[in-house]
Amino acid sequence: MALQGAIEDQILIEVLSGVDVNDDHLDSEYEIEDEISYRFRHSLWRTCILDTMLNERKREMHRYIASAYEKKYCFASGRDDTKFMLKAFGHWKGSDEPGKATELALLICKNFGIFGLNHQSLDLYNDALNMWKQTGKRNEKKKIPQRVLEDLSSADLALVIQMYTAIGKCHCNLLQAELGNEAFEDALWVSISPEDGIV
Repeated sequence: MALQGAIEDQILIEVLSGVDVNDDHLDSEYEIEDEISYRFRHSLWRTCILDTMLNERKREMHRYIASAYEKKYCFASGRDDTKFMLKAFGHWKGSDEPGKATELALLICKNFGIFGLNHQSLDLYNDALNMWKQTGKRNEKKKIPQRVLEDLSSADLALVIQMYTAIGKCHCNLLQAELGNEAFEDALWVSISPEDGIV
C-alpha cells in the first residue's frame, strides 16, 4: 500500500485526533481504526508534493483550454483566427506539449509571413524551439540535446526539422544569410541520425 510506504519512508505520520499513533503512552486497547488520519512529517514534504500536484493540474488546465480554443475558435468552420491561435499556442506551451505548440507555431507564422512579420515569426519559432531544448531561456544558441532528439518520435523530429527550416527562411527574408544558413544546418543536423556517422 502506498500509504504504508510513505509512513515507512517517514514522509507521513499517522495521527489519532491530533496524537501520534506511534506514541508509547497511547492505550493499545483504544479503538483507533476509524480515527486515524495522516499528516506530513515536515512542511517541506507537503510543499514539494503539493507543488508537484499543482504543476500537473496547471498543465492539465492548459491542455484543456488549448484544445477548447482550437475546437471553438481557431479552426471552426474552416477559418484560422490568428488571435485565438496565439492564445492556444500559449496554453500548449503552458501544458508542456512541444509538439502541439510547434504545429500551431508553424501555422501562425505562415499567416505572419503573408504580412512580412518575420521578426514576430522568429520570436514565436524560438519560443516553440526552446520547449524542445527543455530550457526557459529565449534565443539560446545551443542545439537541442542529442538525448532529447533520440527520444523523439519521427513525427516530432519532422516538426523540429520544419521549425529549423522555417527559422532559416525567416532569416533569409530578413537578409540575414549567415543566421539562415545556421538554421538550415541545424535542420540537416537533426535529420541525420548518429548511426549515419555524418554528424
